[in-house]
Amino acid sequence: MDNHYAAYSNRAAIGDKASDEAGRPDLGMIVYFAAALDVVIIVLTAEVCSLIYSQLYEFERADILSKHLGAGILLAATFVTLFASKGAYRPNELMRVHKQVLRIALYGLISLGFLALLSFLFKIGDQFSRGTTLLFVIVCPLFIVLSRVFWAQWIPKATARGVLRARRIVLICAADYPSARLREQIADSGVILTNVLTLPKNQSVGQWMEVINTRIARSADEVLVAWESADLSSIRELLGELRMMPMPVKVALDPMIADMIRHPATRIGRLAAVEVQHAPLSATEHVLKRSFDVVFAIFALVSLFPIFIITAIAIKLDSAGPVFFIQRRRGCNDAAFGIVKFRSMTVLEDGETVVQATRNDARLTRVGAFIRSTSIDEIPQLWNVLLGQMSVVGPRPHAVVHDDNYDALIARYAFRRNVKPGITGWAQINGFRGETPTIDIMKARVEHDLWYIHNWSLWLDIKIVALTLVALADRSRAY
Repeated sequence: MDNHYAAYSNRAAIGDKASDEAGRPDLGMIVYFAAALDVVIIVLTAEVCSLIYSQLYEFERADILSKHLGAGILLAATFVTLFASKGAYRPNELMRVHKQVLRIALYGLISLGFLALLSFLFKIGDQFSRGTTLLFVIVCPLFIVLSRVFWAQWIPKATARGVLRARRIVLICAADYPSARLREQIADSGVILTNVLTLPKNQSVGQWMEVINTRIARSADEVLVAWESADLSSIRELLGELRMMPMPVKVALDPMIADMIRHPATRIGRLAAVEVQHAPLSATEHVLKRSFDVVFAIFALVSLFPIFIITAIAIKLDSAGPVFFIQRRRGCNDAAFGIVKFRSMTVLEDGETVVQATRNDARLTRVGAFIRSTSIDEIPQLWNVLLGQMSVVGPRPHAVVHDDNYDALIARYAFRRNVKPGITGWAQINGFRGETPTIDIMKARVEHDLWYIHNWSLWLDIKIVALTLVALADRSRAY
């Protein structure tokens, strides 16, 4: 059987399979249904909130096609585009409700911020009712979260009952490939693994494909090839044969190779070179990051000024001592500076011995325990940001004595100081916030800090700030 006849047979087989299942929508269609539902929820909520608020409080009859309809459409377009760009509408992602809630909060804040920016630039902010906006911000996220709960419960049931046709995958690998873990991951992703085919060592790829190509076509919608990265050259012939089959073919690589191919590639002569590590920040990136820091710090200081004053008064009334605590830290390129915090303890340690705060620490004042758990004690560091000593986002700075200790214990610890330290960071939003009682926890924090340095972008900073605001609701690791 030649390859052209094999390809024709495969198309015929797939055609038979498609006709048998034509009445059932593919599971992948959920992506479009979920996005469409989000658009409907956002647009209708904007309009209904406008009608309700105007009727109850403004006592004016509002036309259904109001100015808020346009705002709702713009918000929906921004929100859905952000969600779709990150693959968050995929069925397996929709079923992770907790992760979806975080994304709703993050992308919702970004969408509202974008709308606020446009309102400011075009001087149309006074066209929108603050009451309607507040009502929308409360109601709309609730309905979107409820939609995620619905999808998480309905998708597995619909797939089990045959209402939706789950994507079917055939796994092809070498005879000695350790496929057990990959099989588990495929099962967890919501697709059906119909077969695992191993390429025999004593038979050519072409001969083997002649035997199993129709079998693949009848039992799968997609082919997944898993191979050891050390033997990539041997799958070239296999991929060539699979090109004759009219279905998607994907290659699963080990984590190291998969991580490398996500980085930007450049050409050096005829060679493709992947940039796995770049300089901390270029001149242009320095300007972008500094601009973001200054704008954010000024905005945050103005917005939080009432909290700033109330906290200062509370500290003075609660215990003896200064309002602010200044401690020596090391910044970019080991430049020393004094980090500013609201005082939360009865001690002001800044010498050869600095003891990390622990849960139920006896040194904490009553006000101090609260402002540390809510991270209010960090607000004065916005002044460090304005002075250029810190950044809004970056590796968290530690006491000088702790830096000395960790420099000796962790090989790449000092690399963190290639950029300005931050008020929040990639490590903090990934669970490495607060106390570091073991060296392993600190090593994990350092790895996250280094990943941030090597993968910096303005978008990443914005994402970390937004996720930090969401993470502040969890006070379990802040003390």
